[in-house]
Parts: sequence; C-alpha cells; structure tokens
Amino acid sequence: MHDSTARADGKGNDELGDGYDPSGDVHMIPDDRKKGGFLLVSREDIEAAHEAALEIEADWAREEQESLEFNARVEQYKKDLASFPPSEDDIKLANALRRAGYLSDTEVDPQGRGVVLWPPPAFEIEAAAAAHSRDRMGGDGSDEDEPAKLGVGQFADDPSRYLFYKGRDNSVFGPWDSGKTWLLIAVAAEFVRQGQHVVFLNFEQNTVADLKGRMRKVGVTKAWVEAFFHVYDHPDEAPEVSEPVALVVLDALNPAINHVGKNTNDSAGPNLVYRTYLRPLRDANPQMTSVILDHPNKDNDKSEGGTGRKGEITQAVKYRMANTERSRVGTRGYSTLFLVKDNTGEVDAEKGDPVAYVVRDSSQDRDAITVQILSQEPNKKGETATEGNERRSVREIAESVLRLQGPLTDQQWISLTKEEVRAAYPGWDDRQVSKNAGQGRYETRQNDKAQKNDDGLWEYAP
Repeated sequence: MHDSTARADGKGNDELGDGYDPSGDVHMIPDDRKKGGFLLVSREDIEAAHEAALEIEADWAREEQESLEFNARVEQYKKDLASFPPSEDDIKLANALRRAGYLSDTEVDPQGRGVVLWPPPAFEIEAAAAAHSRDRMGGDGSDEDEPAKLGVGQFADDPSRYLFYKGRDNSVFGPWDSGKTWLLIAVAAEFVRQGQHVVFLNFEQNTVADLKGRMRKVGVTKAWVEAFFHVYDHPDEAPEVSEPVALVVLDALNPAINHVGKNTNDSAGPNLVYRTYLRPLRDANPQMTSVILDHPNKDNDKSEGGTGRKGEITQAVKYRMANTERSRVGTRGYSTLFLVKDNTGEVDAEKGDPVAYVVRDSSQDRDAITVQILSQEPNKKGETATEGNERRSVREIAESVLRLQGPLTDQQWISLTKEEVRAAYPGWDDRQVSKNAGQGRYETRQNDKAQKNDDGLWEYAP
C-alpha cells in the first residue's frame, strides 16, 4: 500500500529518482498540481503520512469487522424471536425489566446509530427476570431442575432430531480416521453461520490453518471463519475471551491430559483438563455447549482409552464413532455413531445402539465437502441394482405424498410416507419401513423436490 506521498501516476516513494533520498532529512518531491513544480517535504512528514495511512487502513478493517458482527447480531435476533416468541404477559414483564435497567431495546450500529430490537425473545426475558430476582430478592434466580434438551447437531433427514445436549458437556470417542473432527467442524459451522462464537481447543496434530481450512470446505466464508471460529493451538490455559462463547470443542482429551503433565491412565488427568480449560469457560459462559473428543483403547476401539474417570466430565451424552465406509478426497464415505451413555435419557436408543450416521462427501468437488448427520443409514457403494431401484421407489413415494397431500408438517410427512411405503412393500418389518421412508424423504430433499413455505410446512417443489 502506498502512503499519501505516492505520486498520482502510481510511482511510490522508491520510484522518484534523484529527488528522493531515503537517508536525507528533506526530500524534493514533484508537485503534480504545478507543471515543473516541486515540494520540499521532511522525512518526518513522510513517515507521519505513512503512519496515518496505516491507521486509516486499520480503522477501515475494524469498522468492517464491527459491521459484520452487528449484522450477525441483528440476524440472530430475528431468528431467536421467530423461534422463541414472547407472550403478551412476557412483553409486559419485559417492559418493566427494561425500565429497571435489565433489558435494552436498542442496539448501537457501527455508525453510532440506535437500532430498535424489541421485543426480546422469550429466553432473554427469562434470563433478565432471573437476574432481577437474584439482585433484588436475594434468590439464585435460576431453575436448577430445568431438564437438559437435545439441541445441537441437527439431523439432515429429520430436522426435529439433534445429537448433543445444548448447554451441557458431551463427548465422542473413536479412532483417528473415524471423522470426529469433521463432525465437530460441521456442528461448529451451525453456530458460526448464526454469528455465534466457537472456541476450538486443539491438542492434535492439525494446524490452525488446517482447521480453518476445513471450516471453509464445509461452506463457511473466510470472513465468518475469522470473525467467529477461534482456534487455540495447544494452549496452556483457558483462553480469555470478551465475547459470549456458544460452543467449545476440545480435540482431544488424551493429548490434553499429556499437555497438562499427566499420564492418560492417571485418574486425576481428566478432571485437571476440565478444571484448566472447560471450567473457566463455563463459569464465564454458563449456557455454552461443549463437546470433548477422545481416542479409543489401543487394544479395543469399542472402549475409551485411558482412565475410567473420563466419564465423570461428561454430564450429558457420550458416543462411540466408527468408520463404516472409508472416505478419501473426491469420494463419499460415512461413519456410525453408537450410544455409550445418556445421563438424561432424551436419546431414543439403548446403550450400544447406532444412533446416527455421519456422511462425508467430496465426490462432487474435491475442494469442498458436505458433512451431514443422518438418522437412516445411507446407500452403500456396493448396493445391487434391485436395492437401488427400491430406494428410488421410496423416494418417488415420498415425493408423491408431498405433491398430493402437502403442505405437511414434519410429522405428517413422516407418518404418511411410512403408510405408503408399508403398503408398497408388505414384506418389510417396521424397522425397514421406517428406514426406507426416511431415505425417501432425504432423497426428495436432496433432489430439491421439497421445500418449506413461510409457515414452516413442507411442500412439493416441481
């Protein structure tokens, strides 16, 4: 970048010939405003102009960042309000809390203008009411008995289902090639696209550039990656962050235990890692979700490696991840997630059952990858022609149900498709019917034959 003393014809200070001596105190510089004219400029003036140009560039970059974050906050407010609309009574309470200073109706944009964002979503009113109670009445202002809910890691073929508990500590273990990091990159992308901050604590061999590159490959733009995806490489302590953190990923527990000076078989290791990295972040962000990745036992990949005390730091759900169909660059493959434990009981599966399938597909573009969480096992590469025809048939059934009976809610589309599939394939048991009906709905969406209208109902897209 040229400073303000650069000539209008594009020549910089190092291209001005005999009139400019970098070692001198006064420089003679052509004056383009007057033919044959010159200006005498001191070295201090040139350096000051250069510094001013750098400050202008830094101010511009800061304004761009502030504008990006402001727009993300406004979009998130709109989504939150649509998902958690307050009742009339909630709004009356919100007005009282605003007068008391516990809520604000104005967000200041980067230009210093006030933008009214009112009413707040219901959960913000609840949080403000709890803070008011705590400050004014001496209570703790919280509902400790509120049950945990699955709300992170949405299934692509069943949007009503999620993998992880929101606001809780979850974990996944599996071999190095099972796709654990890709799964959490895809989950992190859900947050980043909503303008929410993600902290990724990396103790594996991946570099910061590798992890940010993966985020780009799943379709997040570079600006959003830089603004909301924060990677800390082998940190010695929990990072101090000034923005609210929505998701923390720790990859992975075994090397993190080694990093804090413990052996993976040391019973004190897991809790030391939790106290060092996750506890400080949770104290600052009580509503954050965390997912801890880990390695399996070297001799038995169906069990977690190291000390058995690892389970103590997972208060929500733990999965085992296994590679089912290996993927490479330019191909498609998938892994299976099996339930290991579920402290809350919201996951609809028994211990050891498969819960989800994580597909990694770069077959259409080697520089991009689609990562999806599915409830139904995807088609395998070695399927027979008959199996392929059956799957196309259930897709046609799912399309027909939507075309003839839509618009439909999620549950209506699921139930009606199952009925039609059961009638078309009377030899299938309930599990086969459910699996193939789900596959039909998934393929219908993948082929852009289904879309949601303004009321959130599925309708056929010709």
